[in-house]
Formats: sequence, C-alpha cells, structure tokens
Amino acid sequence: MSRAKKTAGAALVALVALVAAMFLAAPAQAAEPGDDTATVQQPAPGTDDVQTKGADECTLYLEVRGYDVTVGMKWGCFTGTFAGANGYAACVGILKFEDVKLRHAALACGLAKL
Repeated sequence: MSRAKKTAGAALVALVALVAAMFLAAPAQAAEPGDDTATVQQPAPGTDDVQTKGADECTLYLEVRGYDVTVGMKWGCFTGTFAGANGYAACVGILKFEDVKLRHAALACGLAKL
C-alpha cells in the first residue's frame, strides 16, 4: 500500500474519531445574560495549550523510541489529546496505521492524554 494511501486512511480514521468525539462530548455551557463575551471565551489560567503539550509528549516519546515522526503520527498524537476513550482509541489506531508497534502506540497515546 502506498504511503499516500496510508496517510489518507489515517486522516479518515482521525476524522471519524473526531466527529464521534464531538457528538459524545458534553454540550457547551451557555453564557449568562450580561456576561462579557471576551471573558466567557478565555480558557482558565494554566489550561492553555494543554492539547499541544500532550501531543508534544506523545511525539517526543516516539522520537525517543527511534521512530521518524511523520505528519500522520503527529496527527495521531494530537487526536489522542481529545477527551474520553475515543481520542485514545483513535490515536492508537492512527499510530498503528503508521507502523508504530502497539506497545509504543499505547504508551505514546497515554502520554497524549496527560
């Protein structure tokens, strides 16, 4: 199977997992009347870039294990940062699709969840 088809397949798996996670996620809380929109949309202090940090830990682990990290692997790690089992399962599936050993994929995706 060509590398392009594998990457396209991984992207499709990630997209399906993302859509499933969006439908299963808790609904957003509505703003109270009179709340300033700027304050409602601001993340809580210390929580910004949480997904980026988890994805970075995941890709760093893969690099340490000797993998040449591809765009598909990075996407898998980012997908692993989403809440619930869906994000973790999608991450493992994408990394397996990118020829990462199962034990390495499981540990990397676990780091993405942190």
